[in-house]
Amino acid sequence: MRTPWLPLLALVPAFAFAFACSGGVTSVADVDGGADGGASTALPCAIDTIVEKNCRQCHGSTPTFGAPMPLVTLDDFKASRAGTTTYQLSQTRIHDPARRMPQPPNAPLSDADAKTFDDWVSQGAPAGNACVGGVDAGSDGGGIGATCTPDVELASPDTWTQPADSADDYICYGVDVPVTEKRQAIAFLPRIDNKEIVHHILLFQAPKAVSSKPASCAFGGERDWKIIYGWAPGGQAVELPPEAGYPMDATAHYVVQVHYNNARGLVGQTDRSGVSLCTTNKIRPNDADVLAFGSMNFSVPPMSTKDITCNLQVPSGLPDIHLVAAFPHMHEYGTTISTTSKGVDLGSVANWNFNNQPWFPVDHVVKAGDTVTTRCAWKNPSNQPISFGEKTGDEMCFSFTMYYPKITSPQWNWAVPAAISKCTNTPTP
Repeated sequence: MRTPWLPLLALVPAFAFAFACSGGVTSVADVDGGADGGASTALPCAIDTIVEKNCRQCHGSTPTFGAPMPLVTLDDFKASRAGTTTYQLSQTRIHDPARRMPQPPNAPLSDADAKTFDDWVSQGAPAGNACVGGVDAGSDGGGIGATCTPDVELASPDTWTQPADSADDYICYGVDVPVTEKRQAIAFLPRIDNKEIVHHILLFQAPKAVSSKPASCAFGGERDWKIIYGWAPGGQAVELPPEAGYPMDATAHYVVQVHYNNARGLVGQTDRSGVSLCTTNKIRPNDADVLAFGSMNFSVPPMSTKDITCNLQVPSGLPDIHLVAAFPHMHEYGTTISTTSKGVDLGSVANWNFNNQPWFPVDHVVKAGDTVTTRCAWKNPSNQPISFGEKTGDEMCFSFTMYYPKITSPQWNWAVPAAISKCTNTPTP
C-alpha cells in the first residue's frame, strides 16, 4: 500500500443544519405517548434532530457512502447488531476517540447532544413524541458547491461495476487534460454518481499518462503521483484563496481514485464518479505547492512504543510561507500526530486511525527563524523494528501541507523540512 506523496487540499468541516422540535423538546424526558394519547412508537424528536444533524448524510433511509444501516426509525435503533443493539453501538461510537462517529472531517457531537443521546440510551431508548412535520432533511451529504463554474471534468469513459462480495475497493483511472497555455486550478469539486457505495475520492497528478479504464490500485497511488485534492462525506468543494492557484502546464496527467465501500453487499451497483475543476488563465499572483513537516529518521523497537518531537527552524532566505491546508499522514502503527507553530494547530490527530485520515484547513504564515513542531507516536506490537518507509508495514511521520508562494530554488525539495528537522524523544507528562 503506497503513501499519498503530495496532498494539497483540506476538506471543510461538517455543514450546519436548522431544525425544529415539537413543543420545543430539548431532552428525552417527554416520552409519554403520541398526540392521540396512545403509546408512541416514534423516535423522540430530540434524538431525531441529533441524528439528522450528525448521522443521516450517510445513515439515511437508504444508507449512502458505504454506511451499513439506516438510522431513521426507532426500529432501526432497536435492531440487533453484533450481539447488541444499534442504539448501544451508536453510543459506543460517538465516544470512541479512535473510531469516532461522525467521522472526521465532520465535527463530533456537542457535549449537550452527547448527553441527550446518553440519557436516552440509559433509559433503554424509549419511544417519544416525533417532531412536528418531521425534521428538516438538510443537505444530501455531499457538501458540494463552489462560487465558480467548473470548466474541466475528470471522468472515465468507462463505468465501474462494484462486486457484491467485495466491501472495500480502491479503484483508479487516468484523465489527460491538454493545456495550451499556463492555467491554474482554483477550485476542486467532487462529482458523486452513486452515493450508495462511494466512500471517498482522491485526485492525483501523475508525471505520465495512466489508463482511463477503472482498475484496482493501492491507497495513495504510486510514489511519483502527488495528491492535490480529497473528498469524503461531510467535506465540501475546495476553493483556493484568491492569492494562489495550483499550476497547470503542458499536458496535465490526472488520476482519480475512488474508494468504494459496499458494506451491505448490494448487487448491480455501478458508478462513474469523478472530480470537476474550476480553472483560469487569469494567473493569480502565487503558485501553490506542498511541503512535508515531520521526520524520516526514526525507528520503533519491537514490542514497544515510540514518541518523538521534531522541531524545524525555518531556514533563512525563504519567503514568508502562507500555509493553507494540511494532511497528517502515518501508517497502521501510528497512534498520534500533531503539528504546531507559535501555539497554532497546523493539523493534529490525537487518536490516529489509518482508515480515517482527515484533511485540515489552515491559515497561518511562517517566517524565517520560526519553529514548526511535529510530534509522532507509534505502538509496535511486532517482533521486528519498524522504521520509515513507503509500505504499509513501514511507518511515516509526515504532515503534507499546501502553501504559497511555491519555492522555486533548485536546491528545494518537498521533503526538505522533514529531512532537516531535529527530533528528540517526547518527554513523559
